[in-house]
Amino acid sequence: MNWEYNCDYLKGELIVSGTVEKVYLESTGGFDVGKVVLEKDYEITFWNEYMTLEKSGERLATFPDLIMTLDADTGIPVTSAEIRERQKIAVLKVEKEKIKLGAGLQDPELFYACEKAVGKKIIDYVF
Repeated sequence: MNWEYNCDYLKGELIVSGTVEKVYLESTGGFDVGKVVLEKDYEITFWNEYMTLEKSGERLATFPDLIMTLDADTGIPVTSAEIRERQKIAVLKVEKEKIKLGAGLQDPELFYACEKAVGKKIIDYVF
């Protein structure tokens, strides 16, 4: 797969390509909540959307950065609800500064629910 083209087009970067070791998924209040653990100590949390991306506890991306998972062989997007253990995926990131965002994402108050859902700090990384 030619990740360079995809990353150039999106103005993003390929963070890692690897195998999913574990998926924790729970449906709560109409939302899919959980995390994906990849080899090489990568972890992605989600609350329908991918919220955080970390390597060995170091934050690499935080919503509203765009964190994407793609099938490593086909390049087809894989949602948090579709991702499976032992699946080979690529994780791409596009920084929020390169995305058109709505005004609602400028209000820190709206991020408290995100933090509570995924159990990770978000506001400190966004504002």
